[in-house]
Amino acid sequence: MRTPGAKTQIMASATGAIDHWSAILFYSMGFGAIAVGILLFAVFLIVSLYGQFVWTFTQWDGVNIRLAPFKSLAYLILVGTFVGGMCVGLWCFSGAAWNKQKTSRGTGPRRTG
Repeated sequence: MRTPGAKTQIMASATGAIDHWSAILFYSMGFGAIAVGILLFAVFLIVSLYGQFVWTFTQWDGVNIRLAPFKSLAYLILVGTFVGGMCVGLWCFSGAAWNKQKTSRGTGPRRTG
């Protein structure tokens, strides 16, 4: 015996659309994790370029720089990157990125003459 909602549920899953909010949130968190990975790769690239060029030519190793005052800023940048990537993922997976905005032009009758 079929329920009336079973047919609409089958039709919704046949379209391939993501239909549950937890799946959209999970995929969006994946975008956030990828954004943090890209940030860490960029930091690694900057540090390696510094070691390859600046330190090689100047022998300046930055031993007197204290990083403890920047700890909260580093956490803020990491969390901000994750949240920003998650928002981009939510924007993409929710369909807002793919909806075209309708313009108000052309909605009325066309005049010729």
